Amino acid sequence: MTKVVAVITAGTPGEAERQARTAIQRGADLVEFRLDRLRDLNSADIRKLAKSFGPRAIATLRSPPEGGGRPRSGLPRLAVLRELCQPGFGYVDLELEADAKDIRDLRVLAKRHRSRVIVSRHFEDFVGASKIRDTLEASAAVGDIAKAVVPIAHWYEALEVVDLARSWAAKSKPYVLIGMGPAGAVTRVLAGDLGQAFHYAAFGAEAAPGQLPLRSAVRVHGPEPFVVGLVGHRIGHSISPQIHEAALDAAGLPGVYLPFDVEASDLEPFAALQLELLRSASRLLTEDGRLVYATCSTEPEENEQVVERFLSESPGFRGVEAAPSLPEPARHLVDADGFFRTSPEENDMDGYFAAILVRR
Repeated sequence: MTKVVAVITAGTPGEAERQARTAIQRGADLVEFRLDRLRDLNSADIRKLAKSFGPRAIATLRSPPEGGGRPRSGLPRLAVLRELCQPGFGYVDLELEADAKDIRDLRVLAKRHRSRVIVSRHFEDFVGASKIRDTLEASAAVGDIAKAVVPIAHWYEALEVVDLARSWAAKSKPYVLIGMGPAGAVTRVLAGDLGQAFHYAAFGAEAAPGQLPLRSAVRVHGPEPFVVGLVGHRIGHSISPQIHEAALDAAGLPGVYLPFDVEASDLEPFAALQLELLRSASRLLTEDGRLVYATCSTEPEENEQVVERFLSESPGFRGVEAAPSLPEPARHLVDADGFFRTSPEENDMDGYFAAILVRR
């Protein structure tokens, strides 16, 4: 089961401890202490944090080349890592590249004290599935949990990462695979469905671009989670995500709202991403359960073509007429194929589409 991890980036040990306790009270399963963000780092503070949070804590000293800070401890990195591998922390994050020379010795030390080892790699630029897969294999060979983080700039890159994550999950090797940045947020939302070990969430300011706030991450790992969002181009000015997130939070619904900035040239790969989200949601249904696939679009590539592809590969589902599920005044908006559909030209209203799918 995927654990929600609140990332703690406080500048002092006392503030880090306070934030960690609050994060756990608010639903985090674990806390990650980003020790590279502490202004001063010493052995006494490390031991105190380990004693206070023990198995519910991940100790991370991210190196500067992989996005880390520079704590003013004066201690060599290896000395700090040896301290982290002493009794106390449930997990220790070691880096595949920065710690390559000492990683096996550090793993032995950590295992001796019953800490699990996360072996991570953070890429500066997007790399293809083959490179990411090789990194996960190398990390899994020396650690208990393999972790790879790659920047995402386009939706088709996010889809590539999601596809790789799904294939890796079939190996039953614990892993975390994150697409970093707003375009990669969907890889975080799907962490549970993709069988990832952890979902890292922001407590306060983001530790990495695209992290969901802790409250959103906790919600989306509740029963029957769902994703809704805004699709368009040049949507940075929209406050729709903030409005919907506040509403979901107030209603206690297990959903998350994401902005999808999609240009016309991105429509085909984005439709593939919509199909992936539809597949993910379909796994939550029991027999005779209903799934409503809805968009704010008039594009066939995002609407009936996605539904047709899903039904062609999912013999356990069938489409049903939408009209009986609508109030009488709206039933005329159902077309000959049984889909709910509106458009500015025909109905003097925004374009919407909806299809009802039922598990047999």
